[in-house]
Amino acid sequence: MRLHGFVVPVIVGALGLTGAAATFATIAITAAAGIGLAYAAKALLPKPQSGAGQSGLRVGLQVATDAPRDVILGEAATGGQLVYWHTYGPSNDWLQMVIALASHPIEGVTELWINGEKVTWNSSTGAVDGFPDLTVKVYDGTQTTADAGLVSNSGGRWTSSEVGAGVAYAVVTAKYSQATYPRGIPQFIFRVRGAKLYDPR
Repeated sequence: MRLHGFVVPVIVGALGLTGAAATFATIAITAAAGIGLAYAAKALLPKPQSGAGQSGLRVGLQVATDAPRDVILGEAATGGQLVYWHTYGPSNDWLQMVIALASHPIEGVTELWINGEKVTWNSSTGAVDGFPDLTVKVYDGTQTTADAGLVSNSGGRWTSSEVGAGVAYAVVTAKYSQATYPRGIPQFIFRVRGAKLYDPR
């Protein structure tokens, strides 16, 4: 209910205003009342927690059948989107995962974090210090051939035609070990230097 619709005429009458002066006073008082109520309502709303609900940052691995395309501008941290995984080996103790990082070519990945800790990672070989049976290979979206390891270990599920052209992704290959991974499959966070944008000047 708009209380100022009843209160404003009383205030104008008490001021003894008539004609045009009364009209302008009514407009001014109504506007002031509306602004005051808006500030009061805003003050009553709960304040957002620091770091909560911020857009443009998703560090958890996304698993969805119809995930939206991701675009990264500048540098950002991402957990990526799980688009493929399989196990192989005599005891099915080897795991390979394909994690899409961006739906476009990127400049590269500058940092790798595993289970919340930054690790020393060789971007050329994929080797990760402290994880002897783990490799993380990154394709920047300009690749023209499929990952050979995926093709040879997938049993035909990942073929040579699945290049992922124009998509930046990581191939994670790991051997399961209770000692190395007591919490199960580790969580990966990639710091990505995103789309190759150039100043035309």
